Amino acid sequence: MIATANCRPNSTRWASTGWPTRFRTMKDRYIHHIDEEEEGMFPAAEKDLSEAEKKELLAIFEKEKPKEKVKAAADEPSSEDERE
Repeated sequence: MIATANCRPNSTRWASTGWPTRFRTMKDRYIHHIDEEEEGMFPAAEKDLSEAEKKELLAIFEKEKPKEKVKAAADEPSSEDERE
């Protein structure tokens, strides 16, 4: 869950140029959280999976992760967005 306390909608006007920066910060925290899961939780969960389950999940993960990275990069606020 993304910490909404860091969003503080009352302190930054919606038309403000500060939102892209705030969203980038939230995205960085989210990516860090995903990295922690991949490095910590996934290996721990792997201990309880059969070899067939591991192969199946790995195939899904390897197929979907690049798509998600492209989608996330496309959603990155640009400097042009900051001017709006």
